[in-house]
Order: sequence, then C-alpha cells, then structure tokens
Amino acid sequence: MQPLPPMVAAETSMRQTINLIVSLAFVVGLGCLAVAGMIWSYSYVGVPSGGPLPQGSLDLQRAWAPIFWNLGMLFLLLGILGNAVYRKTTDPLARLLLWLVALVVALLLVTTPTIFFTFG
Repeated sequence: MQPLPPMVAAETSMRQTINLIVSLAFVVGLGCLAVAGMIWSYSYVGVPSGGPLPQGSLDLQRAWAPIFWNLGMLFLLLGILGNAVYRKTTDPLARLLLWLVALVVALLLVTTPTIFFTFG
C-alpha cells in the first residue's frame, strides 16, 4: 500500500484534530453540567429543612451554579453542532438528529436559568 499524498494526509490529520476538539467540547459541557448540579446540591449541606440559607449558600446558588450550567450548555451545544458539521461519514439522518438536538439545546441555553434555578 502506498502512502497518502501530502494534502490528503494533512486533511485527514486536521479532521482528526477537529473531531477530538469537538468531542472534548461535548465532554467538558457534560462535566460543567455535573459541576453545576454538585454546586447546587452542596449549597444545601448543613441547612435544616425549611431553614434559611446562609449567604455563602446563596452565592453558590445564585452565581456559581448558573455560571457552570450556562458554560456546560454552551460547550454541549458546541460539541453537538461540531459533530453535526464535521462528522461527514455519519448517516444523513443521524446528522439531522444532531441538528435537531442542537436546536433544542440552543433553546434551553436561552431559557434555562429561569427554569432550573431560583433567583430571589
């Protein structure tokens, strides 16, 4: 078997790099979503049921959890969109499904803070 021509080898290498970056964005997005949930849950540690939250817990709920949640949704959206755009060997219906899921995630990114997190 003969080696690939230089341009084809460079394109293959670039495609592999982009696929790695897109996959990492997806994983980082899922990780940020998990961290947001952990921060939200940690804000209730040591607080009696129905009791008032201390200032530090309110900071965790009102600032840090939404920051990680929105970053997670953004990276998740970038990962899904990147997979839909750059995975050329995927079945067209699977790519269409990725585009639809990306649309849903984009809509959630806009509306999520007021749905999942309590402000005030």
